[in-house]
Formats: sequence, structure tokens, C-alpha cells
Amino acid sequence: MIDGFKQGGSQQVYIMLLKEYASIFKSVTLVILESSKLDLNIPRLANLEVIYLNSNRFFDVKSMIAISKILARLKPNFIIVSMFRSQVFSAITRPRNSKLVWVEQNTYYNRTKIQWIMMRVLSLRVFRIICTSNRILMITQRKINKRKSILLPNPINVFDSRKLNKTRNDDFVFIGRMVEQKNPLLAIHGFNHFLNQHHELNSKSRMHFIGGGELLGKANSLSVELGIESKCVFHGDIPLEKMFDVLNRSKVLVSTSTIEGFGLARLEALGAGCCVVSTDTGGVEDYLSNLGNIGVFIIDGSIENISKFMYKALNKEFWSADGINKRADYVSVFSPSVISKKWLSV
Repeated sequence: MIDGFKQGGSQQVYIMLLKEYASIFKSVTLVILESSKLDLNIPRLANLEVIYLNSNRFFDVKSMIAISKILARLKPNFIIVSMFRSQVFSAITRPRNSKLVWVEQNTYYNRTKIQWIMMRVLSLRVFRIICTSNRILMITQRKINKRKSILLPNPINVFDSRKLNKTRNDDFVFIGRMVEQKNPLLAIHGFNHFLNQHHELNSKSRMHFIGGGELLGKANSLSVELGIESKCVFHGDIPLEKMFDVLNRSKVLVSTSTIEGFGLARLEALGAGCCVVSTDTGGVEDYLSNLGNIGVFIIDGSIENISKFMYKALNKEFWSADGINKRADYVSVFSPSVISKKWLSV
């Protein structure tokens, strides 16, 4: 597995898969192009080798040679890569009998014409191209290789809330990097509108923000400006177990992203029994459409609609044991053990 491995949802996916593949294969090797040992908590597995290349630019001949030597030494059955540089490097250096799997995690509209041409040519050396949403699939089929592109979801972390039996508050959760793409400021405006419209909930509802990033300070300042700082809890980056503890004590995940490839947090929140209010971004039409009966609401992103459906998601009809069970059951097909095999199946 070769990746840049910076903090993000995609890398959490690969950490899940590493654990699964370590139980299937004799040995697993993770080649990290950019990150340091401090960036992510890589699992310690007896048959996992982790190699850091410290490569941060595309025209890095030294790293390409290093990858070539690694692949020649290992002669892996499968190679999984998900970053443009690693896709190019691995296609050029792939050993004869290794199956190369490219994973497209986002709608890469910003790739140049030359980059698309390179990928189209190099895709001839690829076994399959996994696209994690239909929107990604469409652009990949058009720009790279129609025959080899396939729609498959990411795995998700599933923590069954039914076993925890925790008391839920009328709280909301935003999970994601605090950056423009995730649009946390819109979530704050939506929450402020909700509080102004529903005074009966004003005293007890809070909104939790999980994730760090360049907009964290601005988001904090906006909550002060709107006078709702006591209602907003900014957790920053926290361990997975603590994130699920927050989800299992709350009722609704609010996702206001402008762009998503897959949107891991939305399905993880369902697995934790939460309702979901989300903008219409990658993964929605494939995995979250027509689920209003179990508390999944896809919205246009206006402040008024965010507020409206935040309130609707608190309706008691969604908070029976049956309602929670339906949400948790829905995501069972996204478990790492199921998805890890689908990614490599012929």
C-alpha cells in the first residue's frame, strides 16, 4: 500500500484495511511518501512493515527508484495506491505478476490535461481502478479507463451503539477537517438559526466540532460573534474512541461539505445510531439516498434548510429502539472485513 498518508478520512480507511490485510496475507508493507511518524497512529502489527520515503514533490527520481527497489524485493500479490504521484510511480515500476489497484477517493477536477493523459496511458498497467462514489466513477471512466473502473465503497469504523446504552442529548456533531471544503462556518450558521427558531431547545442543545485545521480559530470566533460560544464545543483532533463517545451521546451528525469523495463520517454516524443532515456531495446518491424514513436528510445547503432538518432529525419518531437499530443495521455492509475482500476480488 502506497500513499502520502497525511491526516484525513482516506488514511483512516487505509488503517482499517491494513489490519484486515494483515490477517489475510503473509506480510503487508505500507510505503508512506510524505508523512512523519507523528502524523498518524499506524497500527503495530507483527507482519506489517512501514517504510517512510520523505518525498514531497512529483519529480522525485530518488523516491521512484526507492519504490522500484521495494516492489522488486517484495514482488507483492497486490499493490494498492491512492495518490497521483504514487499511482504514477507504481504503474511505472510494477513487477510483472503484481496486480496494481488504483483508488480514486475524490473528484479530481483540478488535475491538468497532461496528468489525465499520463493516467490514461499508465492505466494499461493497472488491474482495476476503485472509485468510491458514482461521481468519481463517471469522471474516472471518462478521463482514465472505462473498462477497468469499478464502483466500490470505503470501509467504515463500526461501533455498535446498542451495546453501550448511553443517554443521548439533543446535541449535534460536525466531523471533519476545519477547512473550506468541509465548510464548518456554514454548520455554525445553521446551528445558530436552529437555536433562534427553537427556543425550547436553546438551553440544552449543543454542537460538537471534531477536527482541526486552518478554520478552527475562525470558527471559534464566529461562535463568539453570534453569541453561541457556550453552545459550541471545539474538540480539535481527538482519538477515534472519543469521537464515537461523542456520537453515542448525541443525536445528529451535520455535514456541510462543498465537496466529498465518499464522506466517511456520515456512515460512521449512522453506525453509531445518529441521524444525518448532509449536503448533496459525493457518496450521497450511492449510499444515502431515499433514507428519510430512518433519519437521513439530504439538503441544498441553505442555512434555513440546515436548521429545519436539524430540528426534524430530533423528532421522537426517529428515536425509538427500532429507529436506532435500522440506522446501525444499514451500515453493516460497510464493515472492513467485507470491503477489504471486495477491493481485491476479481
